[in-house]
Amino acid sequence: MVEDKLLFITEDDKFLLFDGVSFSPVKAKKSKNYSCGALVSASSLRSHGMRVPANIAPEKLEIQSEMTMYEEAGLDPETDFKIASVGIVLEDDSDQFVESYAIENEVLNEKFAKNASKLKHIDYIVPSFLRYGALYVYEKLERKNDVFIYLGEDEAYAVMYKNGEYISTRTILTLNELSEKLEMGLPALKTLLSTKGIDNDLYPPDEFLKMTLVQEEFSKIAERISHAISHKRGIFGLDSIDRFYIDFEGKDIPGFLPLFENYGFEGATFSPLKVFDDVEPEHYADALGALYIIGIIEEKYPSANLSIFERSPAFYKSHAGIFLGVLSAGVIAALAYPVYGTYELNALESERMELQGRVDAMNALTTKLQKKLKEVRLERKRLEGVKGENIATIESYDELVDTLKAERSNKKRRQKMMQDVNQAMAHYKLSSRNLDQNGSDRMHVHIISEFEKRDDIAKFMKELIAQGYLHVNTREIRREENLYESIIEIRP
Repeated sequence: MVEDKLLFITEDDKFLLFDGVSFSPVKAKKSKNYSCGALVSASSLRSHGMRVPANIAPEKLEIQSEMTMYEEAGLDPETDFKIASVGIVLEDDSDQFVESYAIENEVLNEKFAKNASKLKHIDYIVPSFLRYGALYVYEKLERKNDVFIYLGEDEAYAVMYKNGEYISTRTILTLNELSEKLEMGLPALKTLLSTKGIDNDLYPPDEFLKMTLVQEEFSKIAERISHAISHKRGIFGLDSIDRFYIDFEGKDIPGFLPLFENYGFEGATFSPLKVFDDVEPEHYADALGALYIIGIIEEKYPSANLSIFERSPAFYKSHAGIFLGVLSAGVIAALAYPVYGTYELNALESERMELQGRVDAMNALTTKLQKKLKEVRLERKRLEGVKGENIATIESYDELVDTLKAERSNKKRRQKMMQDVNQAMAHYKLSSRNLDQNGSDRMHVHIISEFEKRDDIAKFMKELIAQGYLHVNTREIRREENLYESIIEIRP
């Protein structure tokens, strides 16, 4: 049950008050009565993962995360970043996997400074893809192995959960990117996807080309997500997926989710995600994000807070308040004890000069940030111009149809090979460090196994041969400590 309310900042800079069930308008002047929060997109973040001991001290983890982000994720030391992390549970209780996120302070200022000026604070700014954790702690969903596929206008991704615990995110094609490829407006694209999707039977003959293009793009999305699931199997022990949810303003995309049956997920259920009955469909994602932030406030789970717009302390705790308080005490003391009062006034003057120095430093930093902001805006304008100049022309319809027919045939063979390999790996409970598929003719699988169970790799190879793959060979075998690794080449 939700006990707190949140002032939520939407993507289009509207202020809405969320009570766990529905939104209501709220004025900025009421912000001091509530915690304030917003989401930041995956495209704005730099991320990096690392494995650390489960009992590492929080202070040490924070330092190690920042060092790793600068050293291994390539952050520019001359740029100011806000960095935060989340811990991810592993099967081995002695370790945890930490995913760290970094965002430039300049980007935060560009996106939120105007709202922060109105509200005087933004308590929480969190990555948007973490919001699905709220579904479990507020008992909207039973804890299972789930994949949520979010399709938004400016960001889209697949988020994986194991027993209700966050594992990983994989970005996919956004609706705006898809609308450009199909050369159709965003409202028309949303209508097309929700009414016809990729179901052959729902398209008339004169829309064959449009149907083929949509099917091709969503097949790529399904393949990318399936590869990500296979990769995470070895790290997190993700044996299977119980449910796939499509997060598309509460709507379904006919024919999309069943595509995953081609990759060995026949036992999973598939459905659109709709949780909030009293929220307008275009705000479903906002409502889930707001509920997730309320969960942080109510300490349901730790999370990565990227806000740099902290709430100002009460006046008596602020520098000005402290200064005036000390000044008042100094005046009183001076009236009673002139010598002591002089000493106190001198001390206060020194403190005033120190505070003035800090103000000057902050003003200099503000000027620097404004200059950077101007440079970023000019660069973005330049890139938008380059993007407009580089839009390719479409080939003739006859050539495109022939190419798509050939690609569809190759895609079916490629999907069958992926499905056969995934099923065989699941049969022998093998994990892959890497899975590289070269078209429909060849696949390289980097399998890892405990040394005592290395015979399972041979059984895996025999099963593929029995299914009709004539060339199943081991290209490289090596042993590292108690792990047995083999790179297997598979060809029809």
